[in-house]
Amino acid sequence: MSAEYLPVDRAMALEKLMNNAELHQTLCGMFLQRYADAETVFSLWQTEEQMAAARLLAHSLVSAASMIGANQLSVLARQFETALRKQELEQCPECSEAIRTELAKVMVCVRELYPS
Repeated sequence: MSAEYLPVDRAMALEKLMNNAELHQTLCGMFLQRYADAETVFSLWQTEEQMAAARLLAHSLVSAASMIGANQLSVLARQFETALRKQELEQCPECSEAIRTELAKVMVCVRELYPS
């Protein structure tokens, strides 16, 4: 990961978690498990069922990303969720690509922070 930009602000997350590094590590592990296949869901949103699944996943990602310090991912998830909810489908391809790109960066960063 580049020193200029880290997709996970661990210091900010630890501040939210009252400096509980063990809790942060646990949340990051849960994040990796929960969102392992999310990129696929975020690339499929053409049908009503797919949109509902992507919207629900984006909704949960807003707070989960924030809790681990992935602030940009949280913002992108909120934008994608809103676009899907409002059926502003012309924005969805751009939002989908942005969220998938940022999610991939977050996953790499979390794995680097807490190698197995």
